[in-house]
Formats: sequence, structure tokens, C-alpha cells
Amino acid sequence: MPEITSRVVARWIVPLTGALLVSACAGSTGTPVGDTGSLTSSAAATAASSTPAATTTLIRGQEVSLQDVADIEAAVHGYFDAFATSDLEGLKRYSTGEPKVLAGWQDILMNGSSGPPTLTPAASTVVDSVEIVSVDGGTATAEIKGHMDETAFVFKEGSPEKSVRTDISGPVTVARGTTWQVADFHRDGQPAGGQLYTKVRGTTTLKGVTVKILGVDLRPKQTVVMLAFNNTTAQAASVTNAVILDTRGKRLKSPAGYNYELLAIPPRAKASQGLLFLKGLPPSTRKLDVQFGLDLCNTNNFCSVHTTLNIPVQLLK
Repeated sequence: MPEITSRVVARWIVPLTGALLVSACAGSTGTPVGDTGSLTSSAAATAASSTPAATTTLIRGQEVSLQDVADIEAAVHGYFDAFATSDLEGLKRYSTGEPKVLAGWQDILMNGSSGPPTLTPAASTVVDSVEIVSVDGGTATAEIKGHMDETAFVFKEGSPEKSVRTDISGPVTVARGTTWQVADFHRDGQPAGGQLYTKVRGTTTLKGVTVKILGVDLRPKQTVVMLAFNNTTAQAASVTNAVILDTRGKRLKSPAGYNYELLAIPPRAKASQGLLFLKGLPPSTRKLDVQFGLDLCNTNNFCSVHTTLNIPVQLLK
């Protein structure tokens, strides 16, 4: 049997004494040795309760309030959701500038006072994603992906309606007034604000019927002409065979067939209507002629006037 020396005894006693001390300390606190989980959780909870929730975020190095981020996203979704559901009041509420003009025109396009609807929004309009890329004072830019769908009335027998899809992917400008509102967006790769002409020259009067061009929408793939009619005669006015001629000789025909009535204006009545052409004009277009047939007929279908009106139009902005 090996000799038990003081060094060997020390090797047994010291660890044992240390263990007893640690156990005693652990017992005095009620926490098992090595069990720091509850302490860590308690400390984390205390830290979390003392740290205020974030109210801002960084967008390309600029600090932006989270409330503004939420409001900007809500404005973008609100505008296009209102379009998809034909919510005219929503369109106006979430828009400013040229998009607000579009909201007013949409009412005429959907609810032509003297003819069938020209263009109506489709529920399949969708915004797939919204990413805010900059906020500079009262102006923000968001990148979106999505499309706008519309139903065009094309007067074809058997298939009078045609689906029209517009790609709206690209930057959306959102401006802050009393609230954040959509100020511009892209349609088929081009800013909508640059396609709308609300200041135009173009009016004519014939046989008691005055026609005024209210505006022109030079979409990349379609052209829309907004008109106002004032029939001061005792006869009904009928419009047919609409055509656009530009200065390069390009000729756009209405999708309606020959002599198909585009709209009828009762005696001594006013009406507003949009005329759709399923092809676009060059973005540089500043002058064009709008032509259409005009008939004035009584209740016995006797027509005292059967002529073609030509209205030179100048696009100012």
C-alpha cells in the first residue's frame, strides 16, 4: 500500500472543500450551480422594458420615421386598390396632381353620360410589392411591381369587350400634403404625368352643337380623348366614326365599326365622354386632329345634319 503523504491528503481535501463551499453558496441563493437561465431572462426583460421601441429606420442612409413609411405604403396600396374596386372617392383621396386628374377622367370613362363605358377598372389590378427607396422632405419615391387591368368597350358584335393590361412597375412619386398621396407613377415604362395633357386647345361649333376637347391621354399603347358636348338644338345629336390624325399622317380609328353610334346626346343637353383608340401616338405628339361624324335627327329619324366634324387640337400640358 502506498504511503499516504500530506500532499496526497491535500489533493483529496481541497477539491472536496471547494465543492462544499460552492454547494453552500448555491444553497444560500436557491439557484443551482451553473443555472443562469432565469437570471439571464430576467436581465433581458429588464433591458427590454427600459429600451424604447424604435420609431425610425434608415432608408439609403437617411433616417425616416416608421409612421411615414407606413403612411407612404398605405397611400400606394390605397390608390391602386381604389382603382381595382372602381372606388372613385378613394382614387381622389389617395392622389394629387395628374393622378387626381385621372381619377376625375375615370368617372367619365366609366359612366359616360350619353354612351357606353369606354374603360372600366378590373379587379385583377394588383401591386405585388412596394419598396420605399427615398424620402426627401415632403416627397418620397417607392419602387413597385404590378399591373393595372381595364375592360375596354370596343363595340364588336359577339365580343364587345377587350381586356387592356398596363404594366405599372417602376417608381411611384408620393407627396405629402395633409396626408401622403400618389403624385405620379409609371405606365408601360413611362411616367403617367408626362402622358396626360389637361391643358389643350380644341373646340368647334356647328349647327348649335359645341364640342370641346377636355384633355388627351397619350398612353404608350392606347390614346384616350376626353370631350364635352353641348347640344343646344331641339334634335338629338349622334356621334359616329371617330378618327385621330397626327401631323405625321398617322391615322387611328375607333374600335367601333363603321356608323356605329359612339354616343347620343339628347336635345338641349350636355354630355361628357371619352373616346378610346387602341393604339398609341408618339410621346412627342403636340398637335392632332380629332374627326367624327355628327348627325342631328328628330324623333322620326329625319336627320337635318349629317356631316363630319374636324377639330384641330393643340396639346399644351
